[in-house]
Amino acid sequence: TLLSFDNKINIGFIATSLIVLITSFQLVRSQKLQKANYIKELLTEFRRDTELYNAYYDLIYSYRNNVFLKIEEIALDIIKNEYNNSIDKDKLPIFTCFDHLQENRERGSYFYYPQLFHFSIEERRLDGVLDYFNTVAFYWYQGLIRMDDIVDLLGNYIDVLINRKIISNYLEYALEKWDYKNSSPPYLYLSLFFIDFKKYGASQKNQNYRGSLKSKAEKYFKNNK
Repeated sequence: TLLSFDNKINIGFIATSLIVLITSFQLVRSQKLQKANYIKELLTEFRRDTELYNAYYDLIYSYRNNVFLKIEEIALDIIKNEYNNSIDKDKLPIFTCFDHLQENRERGSYFYYPQLFHFSIEERRLDGVLDYFNTVAFYWYQGLIRMDDIVDLLGNYIDVLINRKIISNYLEYALEKWDYKNSSPPYLYLSLFFIDFKKYGASQKNQNYRGSLKSKAEKYFKNNK
């Protein structure tokens, strides 16, 4: 009958709609899982990549601000008095003037000055580290990674980046030398991220949240002595 035919159509339509709905839900869930896995892989890559981690330690973490100030004083004097503020690229990289400050550091891990270390292993290794953090900052800028996640997994490392004078000097120098042609400014997203990272760290909400986590950790160690 016509009524029976209509019922079959309605049941078929409902069944088809449910299949489409379930498929859509599974697709969205799958995409979210893929995104979450990608973010996890990206944010944990730093500690899994031995070369990246070692380069960070050698060229950033162990390059204290008091050492940088000594390096900078020597470098600026040489750039001005020996090269008249214009260094021939064929003479780069230049490290010998810092020999007495290098202690037992090996090539690839030397203390350096941005205007004098072009074409060096140190430059290549440092750029690798900064490229990684710039990529993280790019995904944050695009809204694909939350600031909370970055702070939880990389906050301590980024805090050192921000507070190392050598990094501020290098980012400023790289921006100054940018040729404005067919590329974005070097480490643009990392520089933008630094601004919001500082704001986030200074926010009362973040301080309360981190403070509560610290209290829980302290309570755990106290109860397990």
